[in-house]
Order: sequence, then C-alpha cells, then structure tokens
Amino acid sequence: MCLGGTWPICHGGTGNPIDDYWSCDPNWERNRQSLANCATGFGKSAIGGRNSRIYVVMDSSNDDPVNPKPGTLRHAVIQYDPLWIIFKRDMVIQLKARASHELVQDY
Repeated sequence: MCLGGTWPICHGGTGNPIDDYWSCDPNWERNRQSLANCATGFGKSAIGGRNSRIYVVMDSSNDDPVNPKPGTLRHAVIQYDPLWIIFKRDMVIQLKARASHELVQDY
C-alpha cells in the first residue's frame, strides 16, 4: 500500500506513482486517502487534505459565485477546513467569475 515509500508488488512502472498505486489496489476507492502516502517530489511532505473529509462534487453548475450551492466545486473550495475533493462523474465546469482562490488538482 505505498505506505512509507513502499510500492505495491504490481508497481506498473508508468512513471506516475498515483496511477501505479490505484491500478494495483482493487479497493482504491475506499482507500483513496492513502494515495497521499505515494506523493513524490516537492509536495511529498505537504499535509493538505490528508486524513480530511471527502467532498463529492455532484453538480457542475456555477450560477452563484457569491453564494455557491452545496455539491458544486465552488462550494467545495470555499470551505474552511481542508478537504479531499472528488467528482461523482466526468463533468465540464465553466467558471462564470474569476476563481483566484481556487486550487484543483486533477488525478
């Protein structure tokens, strides 16, 4: 389980440790936060949302940037506490206002 730098036996060698990890773990969705232990490079010591609540974006709407609706990406990124933000399905989100405070990483 890539804990403490150990790789799963089926390490795929794609060059992306996250892809190698989840492709080897049939229960990766239940263990997704352990993916943070596979981080490499500059950010490997960052704690960010590690062990935090998972927020599921279910709605691609972006109608009210000032008072966003729960379940939207914009609502997720204005939360005070760190989160793991995941998406219920593939979606296109078109921001209707500047989102300078938002940081989203696509894994």
